[in-house]
Amino acid sequence: MGSIGDRFKVISKLDRLYRHIGRSRPGELGFTMGNVARAPVGSGQAPVPSRQAALAELCRRLVTELYAPAAVLINRKGECLYSLGPTDRYLHVAPGFPTQDLFVMVRPNVAAKLKSVIQ
Repeated sequence: MGSIGDRFKVISKLDRLYRHIGRSRPGELGFTMGNVARAPVGSGQAPVPSRQAALAELCRRLVTELYAPAAVLINRKGECLYSLGPTDRYLHVAPGFPTQDLFVMVRPNVAAKLKSVIQ
């Protein structure tokens, strides 16, 4: 907990659960907001998400990156439309011109299983 231990109460040390009991100023805990830009008022652009929405999106992204299983969305042709999670264990993007063909990118040790699963 470092120097901010008086701001949190331990609920379960084993599970690393804490309850916030004090107030903190923005930025005091060392969390960064990333590249959140605010659009000028009346610029015709979509409204920028609130700080709470930006923090929720940051939390969702970090949890997804760290704990979500690898997933790839493909079309009927076997072309990759979107990927999520640690796909590098299963797919290899070769240097040169990019391809969206899943069967070209799949690693040899999972190719047969992948083809049977998709069929």
